[in-house]
Formats: sequence, C-alpha cells, structure tokens
Amino acid sequence: MVYRAAFEPTESLEDNLIRWKKKHFENPLGNSLIIGAFINDELVGMNAYMPVEYTINGERIKMLQSCESGVLPSCQGKGIWKKVVTYALKYIKEETDYKLVIGFPNYINSYPGFKKMGWKTVCNMKNYVMINNLRAFKTVFQRKSPLFRFALNGVAIQRVVCAIHKQSKYHVEKALPEDLIWNDNESGVLKCGHSVELLKWKEDYKELIPVCIKDGGKTVATCLYGLSTYNGSEIIKLECFECLAECARYSKSIFASILSYFAKQHEEASFVRVWAQDNSSMAKLLKKLLFMGSSHPNPFIVNNPESKYADMPWSLSFFDLD
Repeated sequence: MVYRAAFEPTESLEDNLIRWKKKHFENPLGNSLIIGAFINDELVGMNAYMPVEYTINGERIKMLQSCESGVLPSCQGKGIWKKVVTYALKYIKEETDYKLVIGFPNYINSYPGFKKMGWKTVCNMKNYVMINNLRAFKTVFQRKSPLFRFALNGVAIQRVVCAIHKQSKYHVEKALPEDLIWNDNESGVLKCGHSVELLKWKEDYKELIPVCIKDGGKTVATCLYGLSTYNGSEIIKLECFECLAECARYSKSIFASILSYFAKQHEEASFVRVWAQDNSSMAKLLKKLLFMGSSHPNPFIVNNPESKYADMPWSLSFFDLD
C-alpha cells in the first residue's frame, strides 16, 4: 500500500482499512476522489481529495481537501507526485463542481512542492502546547528544546491553571454531537460545516470526544478533542472550543475547567495541543492560560490564488484537518 509505505502508520492493516473506508467512503458529502499514478499496472503514487463544506453568510461552498498524498520510496524523486496533483486539479476543474481545493500540508515534506506549483498560503496556524502530565512531558522533548525549558516551570504553570479552575463554578461532562455550540454569527468569515450528520461522521473516523462545560444546568461552552501520540507518548488534541457569546468574558476560567478535566480523565497524556490563528480570540485565550506557542509553522493553502475565497477571512482549528 502506497499510504502505509509513505506514512508508516502504527495501526494494524485491518484498522487502517477500516478507518480508510470510514473516512473516504462514508462521508455524507460524498466519496473522496483518489487519484493514482501507475507504472506497469503497479500503484506507485496517489493523492486523496476529501469533500468538505464551508459556509459564509449563509452560503454553502463545496470544496475538496487534499490529504494522504504519497509516493513509494523506490519511486520518489521522479516527479510522480507533481503529475498526480496536476492531473487531479485539471480533472476537478473540468469534471466536478467543487469551488476550491484546500490543504494543510506537512511543512517539511509536501509544502515546498505545493508552493512550487503555485498554491497560495492563506495563513500559518500556530501550535500551542500546555503540560498535562509533567513527568511524561519531560520525556518527549530534548533538553535543548524550548518545550523542555517550558517544562522546568511546569509545576508553577500547573498551579496557576489549577488556581484559575478552583475559582470557577464549572462542571465538564461528555456530550452528544448535537449538543455542540457553534458561533456562526460572524459575517464574512469562512467556517467549516458542522451539520449533525457531518459531526457524527467526523467524530467516528477521527475518534473524537465531545464534552460540554456547564454552569449549573446550563451549557456555556463545548469542545471536541481526541487522543494521539507524540514521540511514543499519548497527547490530547483539542479540535475546537466554542463558548456562548454572553460567557466570553469568563472563557479563561471555562477553558481552565477543561484542562483540569483532561488532567483527571487522561492523566497519562503528556500535553494538550491546540491550533490557533494569530491574533485570534483563541490565541489570546491560550496565552492568558500560559500555553507555549511552537515556532513550527502549520500552513493552510489553497490551489487557486485567483479564487474569491482565497482572500476571505477563514476561521480554522484542528477540526478542519482531515
């Protein structure tokens, strides 16, 4: 399998195939387009394009997200990947009604190739990290790493977050996809679609967990998160966080309640990882809670720089990732 050769997944082949089927052939928006390159009838390179939906001012826009691109190691360096992408974009433009192709490429491996082909970088998502288990956190970073130095202040940081949580009155519990809050009132901003059907599909194939934060019996905020690994350690990826507009001034203590919940429910996870856009309300919130921003860029790109959507504001998070 080209995918397994290129990405070296840790899951079993059977689990790999189950997730592949869910992701690419059970999407309520339609099946993924999977373009392959062959040499003597052998598949040597591929790129999948997963249907996604974005909304802006009540308009729904059908797009594709580039994902799972790869070439067999023995065939790399021969221009195969470029040929696959060139063919795919021509096919999408001439044979489909998708308005745009987007992507979150790996900065080191595929991003340079996309840039050479003229894709536009809309923005770089910033990676923010918070310690969840100090002992585990120290084991996954080299001593010269800024994140290891961050760990030296780990006890003090955790005490600050704990103090913020103790001052709050919030309770965190598991929720249903239909309970999630989505702030869609910001005009002129592209935001990922989130119908209940789409949420259930994405929650299933990405193995996400929805939770709500309550003040008494009222839900004031919700989030989606999942578990992943980094350098052999379990980590928590916070996919998205939304707070009721009238509770925004309390978002610091609300978010601290989530961090306290993670520490209890996933005590072995080394850290919490979140994506945020520069100068966004989420970035400002994370800084207030002493999250550390990583210097590693996470580019968001589009294939057509001339598209009217390319220059529009986007609201992005881990939830947008394939």
